[in-house]
Amino acid sequence: MKRLTIALALALLAAPASAQVQEAFALASANVSAGPTPVFGGTYILNQTCTSYGTVTFQALGPDSASFQTVASYTSSTSTGGVEVKLGSRQVVQVTLAGTTGCAVKLSRVPA
Repeated sequence: MKRLTIALALALLAAPASAQVQEAFALASANVSAGPTPVFGGTYILNQTCTSYGTVTFQALGPDSASFQTVASYTSSTSTGGVEVKLGSRQVVQVTLAGTTGCAVKLSRVPA
């Protein structure tokens, strides 16, 4: 068992960085935001859909490390393929929901 664990660890270290970081985050589900979420950084696809719309706001933590800045706001679905979002290394993101019902928001990293 110990040899298998070491072999797996070595295989992961030998794999390209893009193969090591496969991320997907549910930033909102059932109209409830997951709150601030740290991500690795890079290129992501943001998909969101709601039963009824108000505003879905995608935000990133600002350089002051205290306040969130709006990256994009949506009043209709992006579920036909999503939108590309580029984020800095170790970025913290969140979504806010206003006047919406049945919202789901997913952020998925695009392998490099």
